[in-house]
Amino acid sequence: MKKIGCFVIALLPLLCAHTFAGAPSGQVTFTFTPTVAEKTKEVILWVPYPMSDEFQTIDDMRVSGNFTESGVYRDPGSEAVYLYAHWTAPNEKPRCVIGFHIRQKDRRRTKLDDSHQAYPELVARYLAATEQIPADDPEMKAIALKAVDGKKGTYEKALAIYDWVVEN
Repeated sequence: MKKIGCFVIALLPLLCAHTFAGAPSGQVTFTFTPTVAEKTKEVILWVPYPMSDEFQTIDDMRVSGNFTESGVYRDPGSEAVYLYAHWTAPNEKPRCVIGFHIRQKDRRRTKLDDSHQAYPELVARYLAATEQIPADDPEMKAIALKAVDGKKGTYEKALAIYDWVVEN
């Protein structure tokens, strides 16, 4: 599960336009309820934290749950922002709810450059491994290669990996 989460985090910047196409404004709520073994002493959750940028405005941000502590942190390598939630010896099923309102600017999906040249610097930095996203892990690479087998071009490959994550 940890590696699947890493795939999702690594692909989010590439797939934002595809994921949010047709949804210019609305309320979004994510509920995380990790399954843990009985007598678990510690549970830690890291999830991408929504941020406003040139294409979207995030407001009315709410984080709640039965965690012991939480915080918002920026990964110095990728500059991605994450919500951290920590449960110490949870007596009940861990629960974390993130809710926010999103307004988006209209942007059309465009195909990524399929010239097979090096990725632009802006894209390449999101593909690099970090402490939180081990993109260079051999097992992750093998899964990604299997998911993109027979696909052509950057855009088609990114969608194939996205679909694999959703299905698995």
